Amino acid sequence: MYKVEDLWAEVSLSELRMTAVDVAKFLDCCKACPNYNKVWSCPPYSFDPQSIWNSYETLTLCCRKVVFSDEAR
Repeated sequence: MYKVEDLWAEVSLSELRMTAVDVAKFLDCCKACPNYNKVWSCPPYSFDPQSIWNSYETLTLCCRKVVFSDEAR
């Protein structure tokens, strides 16, 4: 049938911020969205997102992978 695998990784946020996090860019993209300032999860925020990114040293990622058997596929 299938099996479930839980995968975990801890990554350095300083490295992630340098290679993958551009707060200004994602906020600009958000401003182009019709949900901007209309949905609770969308900006503008009452906090500075960059300060949140800067307040942590690591990020723990978790993933649940479902692997189906040949007969289930």
